[in-house]
Amino acid sequence: MRDVPPQQIISAMSTAGSGGGPVIDGYVLPDRPYDMLESGTQNRIPVMVGGLADEYFGFSHLSPEISEADLDNFLEASFGDKREK
Repeated sequence: MRDVPPQQIISAMSTAGSGGGPVIDGYVLPDRPYDMLESGTQNRIPVMVGGLADEYFGFSHLSPEISEADLDNFLEASFGDKREK
């Protein structure tokens, strides 16, 4: 890696994604989580979900400021016709 130009590494990082997220291994996780939820093939177990009013506040300085139009575009791209739910 020491011989690889920095621009080549940066370029590879942008195409590889963040590396975070579920790994579909076909055993523990047989399919993409959203696909499993949509098809109803997920395990049906009780889940407790919660949040805090200012839970993300400490990280807010890391988020770029976006316009309402940018938010609408993001929601449309992510959720399509289900974004209003």
